[in-house]
Amino acid sequence: FLLPLFLGRVLGYSSSEVGTTMVVSGLAMFATGPFAGRLVRKLDARVLMFGGFMLCAWGMWQARVVTDDWGFWNFASVQAFRGVGVMLAMIASQQVTMATLPPHMVKNASGLVNLSRNVGGAFGLAILNTSLTSNTALHMSELTSAIGQGDQAMRNMMAGMAQRFAGSIDPAASAMKAIYGMLQKQATTMAFGDAFALLAILCAGAAFVTLAAQPVKAQAGAPPSDVH
Repeated sequence: FLLPLFLGRVLGYSSSEVGTTMVVSGLAMFATGPFAGRLVRKLDARVLMFGGFMLCAWGMWQARVVTDDWGFWNFASVQAFRGVGVMLAMIASQQVTMATLPPHMVKNASGLVNLSRNVGGAFGLAILNTSLTSNTALHMSELTSAIGQGDQAMRNMMAGMAQRFAGSIDPAASAMKAIYGMLQKQATTMAFGDAFALLAILCAGAAFVTLAAQPVKAQAGAPPSDVH
């Protein structure tokens, strides 16, 4: 949710550019899937969940310092950590929720788990969207309040902008609008950094919550999850 929104809203990427940048996450999940399925049969699923959530947290924490100069390679490590972490945590959590159930209940339980995950995701998207909106307004207020009326650097910038828009009907208003757009872009970027940091903290918290789960063992001959 966050990364495609950032790429489109702040960096102005097209749909194809967003897809090209996001492919790292998909490749990381695709490469991790087979190994995660084998590891969940050999290791304590709680260890995999803890490691998966911590990898997600580390990837998101890296993105807290995002700027409008970031490109494909800046986001590559963020997505790689997140993709690997999501796959490990997803398969391990599926194992924890299914391993203690009798076979005739697994199908219904799987549907309930997916429903819970989707509902939780909807709440998560709402929280992130609210965070972006409120923090953008907060950072915009901080940036504008930090500029004094007698700030000579801002006056010089306004004069230079006005000269660039000399052919318009109102050069001063055009310059003011351009500067406002620059400030809005910086405030939005900072809000995305806050959202990434929030995700990192929540993922780290989820990692420690997993340690409270009861230890389980994979059922012989049964797949660890319905994710392939």
